[in-house]
Amino acid sequence: MMVIKGGSQIQSGDGSYEKPYTFGDSKSGSGGSLLKERSTGEYLELSGILFRIIDV
Repeated sequence: MMVIKGGSQIQSGDGSYEKPYTFGDSKSGSGGSLLKERSTGEYLELSGILFRIIDV
């Protein structure tokens, strides 16, 4: 488990398993949206590691 600040900006992705949110130095949410606006159950990718959102 890791905790990411809710104000972190998503670079790309749609939160699905196939297209997880990515941000920072990642290659692939919707760009410009905030992590705190996402829903539990969606996915994000950070530094090549896939995470599932369990709480916002």
